[in-house]
Amino acid sequence: PLVDDLIDATGDENVHSLQEKRVKADKPSFRFDSLFAFLRRYRYYYNDHFGPRSLLIPLHNYIKVKAFGISPIPMVTIGKDGWLYLARQNRQVGEIEYYRSLEPFTKEELEQWRTVLEQRRDYLARRGIHYLFVIAPNKSTIYPEYLPDSIRPVHKQSRLDQLVAYVKTHSDVSILDLRDVMFAGKKERRVYRKTDSHWNRYGAYLAYAEIMKSLSRFFKDARAMPISAFEITEKERHGGDLAIMLSLQNNIFRDSVIDVTYKRPAAAQEGKPLKRQYPGVNQSVIENPGGT
Repeated sequence: PLVDDLIDATGDENVHSLQEKRVKADKPSFRFDSLFAFLRRYRYYYNDHFGPRSLLIPLHNYIKVKAFGISPIPMVTIGKDGWLYLARQNRQVGEIEYYRSLEPFTKEELEQWRTVLEQRRDYLARRGIHYLFVIAPNKSTIYPEYLPDSIRPVHKQSRLDQLVAYVKTHSDVSILDLRDVMFAGKKERRVYRKTDSHWNRYGAYLAYAEIMKSLSRFFKDARAMPISAFEITEKERHGGDLAIMLSLQNNIFRDSVIDVTYKRPAAAQEGKPLKRQYPGVNQSVIENPGGT
């Protein structure tokens, strides 16, 4: 490590910007009046930047996956046939826990959901805005068959089942549950990426078409573009965000990616990029001057 720090033999070429989904520590400035604080900050900086780190982490993960078949990162669950799942997003949100229905909603929590949704709807209605509550299902909900056999639901009814049933029974909030359209769509082609936590572009198209169908209740001219207006292609690429978190996106967990591209040139003009807030994520505003 010391020699590598001096000559920078390895560099950071093996580190993807989304691997750890955080910004690395900056090098602190030395100050005599805060020596201990400087030493503490320098330790964080060195742990993030020492040379062989970019080689040792992928090597460590490769050995754990290939030799032992276990995930080196608690946030990622390795499923069957190369499928990856987001096990835990943070301390409060865990997808696998949701799938297993470990903690069903209480009546009080469901009533709180109803109250909040109605407050949002009424707030927007006073401003002439329609509110449609759209639920994007977790990948484990649509593709449970590739989860490890050890992961099974504890309760028959999920939190999502509870919420949809409660809102439809006790409220008139417009709610759109995309599970049915995703289940139907996956019979045609994959709607989520194997190595990513998100749906693919075909899944996004299905969601878009269903949302437009719901919006047609409010806007009579709202119609989804037909799938025939798009070109669908499939090609092998590096793995998605979950594979990147494992640092194995270029070898073990490559992925076959489905692209859905509009055949005609878009009329939208891309505006000025927004200030970058997250590593590896670019944000910008897009306007369509001829849009209806």
